[in-house]
Amino acid sequence: MKTEEIKDAIQESLPRGENIEQFIDKAITDGKNVSVAVTRKRIVLCKKGIFKKTYEDHLWLKFDSVVLEEGLLRGAVLFGEQGEDKLQVKSLSKEEARKLCGYAKTMISKTNIKKIASGKTCPDCREIVKHIARVCFHCGYNFDKNVS
Repeated sequence: MKTEEIKDAIQESLPRGENIEQFIDKAITDGKNVSVAVTRKRIVLCKKGIFKKTYEDHLWLKFDSVVLEEGLLRGAVLFGEQGEDKLQVKSLSKEEARKLCGYAKTMISKTNIKKIASGKTCPDCREIVKHIARVCFHCGYNFDKNVS
């Protein structure tokens, strides 16, 4: 499958109105060759095998950290959640890695702000409370006590 065909296939799989902002034809993740498409809501990986292609979606709101690693010639971007590496995109040119890292930081910041602004749902009474609330204003549910 050629680069444009992969890009078109990813674009067609996206929800209406969501467009590819950045496309990287050659990268490596989990030891496999991938193409990477970046939108305002997600990063899509197309793992290229001999007989099939596998497409993976990773929403920005799933991540809370981005790390840029640069070597002499190549770069890598590591995405994490709560201190754990969740996704690594390697073997990028330095320019591609810097651009992906910058875009990812912007989108993760925006999604985290939205997540905090929208609040959280109390598991007891189902009311929405502030994201930082320790006790539900409506029913008294203690979020701190019930963290596992």
